[in-house]
Amino acid sequence: MTVNIRNLCFAATILIATSSLAYGQIRGKPTPPPPPSTNNNNVFGDELRYAPIGGTKSQQQVKVLGKCRIKYSKALSINAEWNKRFGRTGWWCVYKPKNT
Repeated sequence: MTVNIRNLCFAATILIATSSLAYGQIRGKPTPPPPPSTNNNNVFGDELRYAPIGGTKSQQQVKVLGKCRIKYSKALSINAEWNKRFGRTGWWCVYKPKNT
């Protein structure tokens, strides 16, 4: 009789351990917060700004740079780069706004 109780306790321990492990995998990772909103307060005029422009990685940098030039035509210098910023990976417009 003691062997059956011992086996029952062992089986219950394994069942509890595997169910808690499975529940932890189902819950998954929490969703990351959205990227910070762009702010138009230009405190430092010489700083570089980064803005997502979209597009796949296989898209040519020249085409993405064209989109950046259209969107930020009043900036001093404009560049496009594939990078990870603010938890997002993709094409980013790197630009330096004019001092007005």
